[in-house]
Amino acid sequence: MNRSKWPAFLTTLTAASALALTGCASDDGADAGATAGPSAASGSAYDLASVCPSTIVVQTDWNPESEHGGTYKLVGPSPKIDADKKRVTGALVAKDGTDTGVDIEIRAGGPAIGFQNVAAQMYADTSITLGYGGSDDAIALSKSQPTLGVFAGLEKSPQIIMWAPDAHPDWQGIADIGKTDTKVLYSRAPPTWTTSPARAS
Repeated sequence: MNRSKWPAFLTTLTAASALALTGCASDDGADAGATAGPSAASGSAYDLASVCPSTIVVQTDWNPESEHGGTYKLVGPSPKIDADKKRVTGALVAKDGTDTGVDIEIRAGGPAIGFQNVAAQMYADTSITLGYGGSDDAIALSKSQPTLGVFAGLEKSPQIIMWAPDAHPDWQGIADIGKTDTKVLYSRAPPTWTTSPARAS
């Protein structure tokens, strides 16, 4: 893709993503992607064909899960599911089902890519347009594999730190943990939560 078209591409994709994601908040029970919608008029805000590759490839950070729901909502009717390659491909649609003129391919991450970091996968496979990534990884890899954040899929992170209230009755929040010498254990399993700066070296 011509780099001069990136601002228009990102703006349009973000708008299409936002439209689809607002559909996730709808409580009318309707599935906007269930029936084919109209095609976007040439030059309209929904027409991505002139500014995007024919297939926008999104690399996720894990198996399909609820946090990816907004991305999967962008896939139009009759998606093609490739169970061997752990991918879903279909027309990229807006909230109202309008076909944007390009396809979207969503690839599973985590075990599907050998637990490789999404940024590393993007550098290894230049067909990937967008990838899921956490702030920790973006900072840790900023020198060797820099990425640009363009969209936050969630307003609040589902990551937590938990403790047994009976074992620590004085703790009301994370700041209280920091006032002690208690060790905080975390899992390296989710590739989006790492605190080791050694990955950047």
